[in-house]
Amino acid sequence: MQLSDNDVHLYLAPLTATASQEQVLLDTLSDDERKRAARFINPLHQQRFVIAHGQLRMLLGDYLTCAPSLISFSTRSHQKPCLADQHDDPLQFNLSHSEDHAAFAFTRIGDIGIDIESIQADPKLDVANRFFSEEERVSLSALPSAEQATAFYQLWSRKEAIIKANGKGLSQPLNSFSVALTNEAETVHLNDEQWSLYPLSLHPSFASALAVQQPIQRLFIWDIIEQEPVFRCAINPTITL
Repeated sequence: MQLSDNDVHLYLAPLTATASQEQVLLDTLSDDERKRAARFINPLHQQRFVIAHGQLRMLLGDYLTCAPSLISFSTRSHQKPCLADQHDDPLQFNLSHSEDHAAFAFTRIGDIGIDIESIQADPKLDVANRFFSEEERVSLSALPSAEQATAFYQLWSRKEAIIKANGKGLSQPLNSFSVALTNEAETVHLNDEQWSLYPLSLHPSFASALAVQQPIQRLFIWDIIEQEPVFRCAINPTITL
C-alpha cells in the first residue's frame, strides 16, 4: 500500500470469518496475542479479537512490506500500541472495534485515533451526565428524544477518538474537553495541544470519528470484503477532504 506523507488511510472490516480465514489470521498473531485471545470466555469475543488483530497485522504487513507474523509492537505511555523501533518507520496506526465491525487507521503525519461505536436505542443520559462536559450535555438535551441516542454515540466516538490519539486513554477525563455535534471537522484543544477531529459516516449502524495531530490533506476510506483464504481485499476507496 502506498501511503503519502500527508494522507490518512481508513478501513472498515466485518468481524466475521470462515474457519479457514480465522486460522490464517490466528497464525499471524504473536504468542502474547494468542494468550490474550484465549482469555475470552465467550467464543464470539475470542473470534472477534483474532479477526481484528490478525487483520491489523495483515494491513500493517502491506504498508511495511513485511510478513504479518514478523511485525513487532511496543507501547508508549499509558500502553498505547505502536510499532517497535526495529521497523524504523514513522507509520502510526489505531484500531477500534464494536460489535461485528472494526475500523483501522494509518498515517505518517503523527499520532492518530479512530473510534467506532455501535448505535444502541438507549441514549445513556446517565453516562452523559457523568462523562460529558456541560456544553455537550446541553447540546444533547436540546435535541428531540428520538435523536438523542444517535447523538450520544456520535459524541462518545468523537471524544474516544481524541483520547486514543493523544495516547492517554481514560486517564484523560472525558469531561475535560468538549466536541461538537455538527458533522464538520473541528479543532479540539486539549492539554496545550490541538487535534483535528473528523466525524465519519463509515456505516449507518455505527457512529465513528477520527482524530489526528494536524489537518489531513487526503483521507482514503475502504470497505474490506471477504475473500478466501482471508478477507484483505480493499475495493473502491472513497476520497474525501
